[in-house]
Amino acid sequence: MKYYTILIVIYYILTMLFPHDDPSAASLRILPQTVMGLLGVYGIYIYIVKFNKFYKEEFIRPYVLLLLISIIYILYPFGGIDVIFNNFINVIKYNMALFFMFTMLYLIKDEEDNKYVYIIYAIQVFYAFYQLYMDRFKSVMMQDDVFDSNAGFILICLLPMALMLPVPRLRLYLSAAIILACIYSGQRSAALAATLCFPLCMNYLKKSIKLIDIFIFITAFVLLIEPVLQKSIENIQLRNEIDTDRGNFGSGRSEFWLIVWDAFWSGNIFQILFGYGTQTVQALLEKTYGHKMAAHNGWLDTLYSYGLLGTILYAKSIFIFLKCNKFINTKLPHIKNMCIILFILFFTKGITSHGYWDISVIPFTLVYTLIIFQIKNKKTKISCL
Repeated sequence: MKYYTILIVIYYILTMLFPHDDPSAASLRILPQTVMGLLGVYGIYIYIVKFNKFYKEEFIRPYVLLLLISIIYILYPFGGIDVIFNNFINVIKYNMALFFMFTMLYLIKDEEDNKYVYIIYAIQVFYAFYQLYMDRFKSVMMQDDVFDSNAGFILICLLPMALMLPVPRLRLYLSAAIILACIYSGQRSAALAATLCFPLCMNYLKKSIKLIDIFIFITAFVLLIEPVLQKSIENIQLRNEIDTDRGNFGSGRSEFWLIVWDAFWSGNIFQILFGYGTQTVQALLEKTYGHKMAAHNGWLDTLYSYGLLGTILYAKSIFIFLKCNKFINTKLPHIKNMCIILFILFFTKGITSHGYWDISVIPFTLVYTLIIFQIKNKKTKISCL
């Protein structure tokens, strides 16, 4: 557990040192990518070795099957060694959060390992706010009219774990900072997810609030309402106005959603059932829309890449939270409706942005890992292993 944690910390540090959007660091991106590859390969090993025991667990079975079909796509579409290697890298990249979850389920043996969980979470929090700061700094330097930070959905994935922190005051202030940062990021989907989850979050936070906290929040609100909150809302409104003027929806999403949808159904029966393989959405949109990117919709990304079969498994991996919520409320009332929060966050993310279980979603699967650990292991040992 210790060495796995060290590798994760190294990955985030290297990513901050050599960001993907810095052309001067392009050649050095191999460093964080190599570390992520090592984490992914180890995750594949754990997944294969413990496949039968993981599969028996109802709470994670959809993820076992989803990952199984992803691994199959290492060899599909069929090609040379370079194609297989490319597919292998993509499978690791787009499923890193699932490999992480299986690895954590294997490595967490008792409550003593919780310190490593908090170390992993701490570096993720630092990375998300660092990314938000850097995006804002670049926006100011370039004098952009609107601000849109990719940190928005990284931040929203941090929220569930913040609600589970053992220190009530830290839980309160970190959750408030994350929700505010999601609005400040300019990512409308992240702001929407944070707003939808807020009533459920209050159930976790209300017992932590003391009289001094009310005073601090009122003071902070007065100080931040104009420079942060008001400008953030104006920024979101401006982005909506720009979209309306251009006659599109979601910064052009409606256009490339239609491209992916129409192209999928124009395929043969095999492609409709099993999809076109990894990276095919990016190739399609580059060819027809002019930009190499995903569909900004997890359902369409999955549908085109993995077909109807993969989409069914993808749906099960999300709706499992609704299925598990009542059971978890009974077994673990201290985290009541946490699965509803997880469902809202990932469902919103899947509809409006990338639906891959990539490394940005690790804080999300970290919470689900802890839930499974507490239910199945009575906080002492992992029964499924």
